[in-house]
Amino acid sequence: MSNTNQPASRIYGAFTSGVNVYLNAHQDKDFTYCATSIHMRDQYQPSQRIVAYFAFTKLGIAIPLRPGDVLFFNPLEEHCISSRCCNDDDIYCLSLYLKSDNIGLNDNSKELTPQQEYLLNVYNNN
Repeated sequence: MSNTNQPASRIYGAFTSGVNVYLNAHQDKDFTYCATSIHMRDQYQPSQRIVAYFAFTKLGIAIPLRPGDVLFFNPLEEHCISSRCCNDDDIYCLSLYLKSDNIGLNDNSKELTPQQEYLLNVYNNN
């Protein structure tokens, strides 16, 4: 028998991606470990150079990342991703995680506001 006054627990799978991004130091309330990977258009080689760093700021640890590297980490530990080591590079960062909170109000059952409806119509008509 469930208590209807208590919200159901939900886990939200998510990913983010970006080109030439960096993230300021932060902590996340994710459900479990996260994964981050760095990519480039170049063919991957075992001896490829470092293109960015993943840092645990409170621990004083910076992990060098080469294209194709995948790093699993505890999101509760303060962390960040550095900017590119070389401004001429285009690096692609992909992060996978499980959220225990619905952040950003991403709830498809909510009604759109009149302004959101207008913007959706403008987008769909272009």
